[in-house]
Amino acid sequence: MLPGPVFHVELLTTARRFRSYAIRFGYGLFLLFFIWMNDPDLLGNRYVYGNRDSQAGLTIQEMAEIGRAIFRSFVIVQGVAILLLTPAFVAGAVAQEKQRKTLHYLLASQLTSGEIILGKLSSRLLHVAIFLAIGLPMISLLSIFGGVDPQDLVLASAASMTTAFFLAALAILVSTLSRRPREAITVVYLLELAWLFVPPWLRFALPMASPFWRQVHQLINPINEWIALSSPFSLSFLSGQIGPFGPSAMNEALAWMMGLHIAFGAIFVTLAVAWLRPGFRDDEGSPRLLGGLGRAMRGRRFLHRPACGDDAMLWKERYVSRTTAITKASSALIMLVVGALLSYHTLDFALPAFREVLESGYGAISGYNSACQQFHGFLRGVCCLIYVAWTLAVAGAAAHGLAHEREEETWTSLIATPLSSLEIIRAKMFGAFWGMRWMGLLLLALCLLGVAAGAVHPFGFAAVTIESAAFVWFADALGTYYSLKTRSSSRALVASIATLVLLNGGYLMCCVPLRADTPWIVIGVTPFIEAASLLSYDEFSSLFATGPYAVRYRHYGETAFICFAGCALYLAAAAILTSLAINQFDEEIDRPRRAGQLPPFPVLEEKPEPAEKVE
Repeated sequence: MLPGPVFHVELLTTARRFRSYAIRFGYGLFLLFFIWMNDPDLLGNRYVYGNRDSQAGLTIQEMAEIGRAIFRSFVIVQGVAILLLTPAFVAGAVAQEKQRKTLHYLLASQLTSGEIILGKLSSRLLHVAIFLAIGLPMISLLSIFGGVDPQDLVLASAASMTTAFFLAALAILVSTLSRRPREAITVVYLLELAWLFVPPWLRFALPMASPFWRQVHQLINPINEWIALSSPFSLSFLSGQIGPFGPSAMNEALAWMMGLHIAFGAIFVTLAVAWLRPGFRDDEGSPRLLGGLGRAMRGRRFLHRPACGDDAMLWKERYVSRTTAITKASSALIMLVVGALLSYHTLDFALPAFREVLESGYGAISGYNSACQQFHGFLRGVCCLIYVAWTLAVAGAAAHGLAHEREEETWTSLIATPLSSLEIIRAKMFGAFWGMRWMGLLLLALCLLGVAAGAVHPFGFAAVTIESAAFVWFADALGTYYSLKTRSSSRALVASIATLVLLNGGYLMCCVPLRADTPWIVIGVTPFIEAASLLSYDEFSSLFATGPYAVRYRHYGETAFICFAGCALYLAAAAILTSLAINQFDEEIDRPRRAGQLPPFPVLEEKPEPAEKVE
């Protein structure tokens, strides 16, 4: 059964891709960087090791502490890499065959469903294992420093492997139920976020809530406990309680987590094998229940859909959805849970702020202990997270736009129309923004709530609105440009996300070794700009401080200028990328440039005959 032909083909084709080498190289650089950050002579580490003489040798205690710090850094980086890379490697395994219309060839062969699923899963997991092996030479250096128990090394490696298996099994199941790789990857990441954070939050927050929510907690607690025990985030809570519970409790929780990973992963793989052929026979490529619901709701809309009009491309991108029923259902469920959690915590901070404003007025009470300042800190963190999710979602949708037309074999019919490059690019960019508009509306709603509660100054709201528009436009233009230049949506997606990560903080790794002591190094980090621009009343008044307070708060003015410069740079880059995409569209598809947006003669009218010459 294994290794079979599917395993060999998948292993060879995925191993020869350039991005596999690039990702491994980047992961190795990340490991080296974070290990180097534990150098005791760095300024940030002097609070741990003291102001020691860099020329003197290390004591045994210092070497042991360095070894423990390197081990912690390695475990964190490796865990984050597994959480981020495993779904990306596995989620497109089966969905990509559906998109290429080659799955029916596999199903028509003598291969069983188990050979297809297990072959694809094993080959992708082998690539993940290679990532785990990259850190082995670095971990071998720990024997020089000491301070790390070999049992901890074995447990950390075992936990990494079981976590990778759990996520890979979940990804292969979602890929079996999805029609396109992008949908599968999106659903897996959403489910992963819910698995990591929702069960620990329910375990922590519901027992301290109102009596109604305590009853809800009693009902869902048996199921939630089983899921929470498998979450590494729950394990991180316990790691901070090693003192009162002892290492034995940590080892027991780790053993439970690894056992649940194996059990849940086996269930997911079994379901994927059982559903491969029935799911392919389904017209929607999704479970019959959700597929039947989607077919029953087809043609029924809660909102009015206007007529197509003259701008057919823009109408299509706005009103025609290609998302499957399973993607809509899973996204709606996760968004419902996230919305409930966000509403609960927002009201917890907003109500005291409103009471404080009603009693004292706007900007009357200052200090970090005031309710308005606490609500401002909450909004600053939450709005920054929403902005990051919104930007990545828009970039992903834009990267999917033009490349998806090629993959669905509708590209030829699109470029054969009289639509100009301006109409096509504009419609694709608008469609990416329109599909994620609810995240922008949520961001603006929270900022407006902060303005009403006195936690956010109106100038801060205006700054965040303008900056969000500029940054999201840049992400939209970047994804559209890569979608035009690349041959597949997966490549465009990877290139867009990698570029955004590099521009929004990835380049800082190059600045740290140089020890650049200037705030201008964060000019490209848009999450920092968004968070810094959401000014409170105290921060806004500090911008115009005079006298002895001018020196104390001078960094506020410098930060404001950095935010303005960063917004201007991204705005200019967005305009340049949009112009390049429009101007290079006809060149990329090898189509002659068209002078106007309309054909020279109406489509339904005959070409006028030349006038006869009069002799």
